[in-house]
Amino acid sequence: EKNKIQDKKELQKDLLLKELYKVHEKEITIFRKVNSNGSLFGAVSETEIRDMVVKDLNAHIPLEYIKLEQIKHTGEFNIKIGDKKKLGKEFDLKLVVKGQ
Repeated sequence: EKNKIQDKKELQKDLLLKELYKVHEKEITIFRKVNSNGSLFGAVSETEIRDMVVKDLNAHIPLEYIKLEQIKHTGEFNIKIGDKKKLGKEFDLKLVVKGQ
């Protein structure tokens, strides 16, 4: 019984890592309304990142693995995806925020 639980946890970890590898060193672009200074009307959220990752990269990443500092302006940002403590790995995703 204990081995089955351990095997299930390892399988879940392996499946998650496969999804995380899909985003490694990839790029997604989000278009947002901005003011004349290039500031966004509202910050980019983890949910937006997750939704774009699913749409553009066909990767399904739980929100808890998307580490995002507040992004309130246009530009290019490096997003850390994953968890070094839980998974032993962290992956880089490039986020480009453009005004529309």
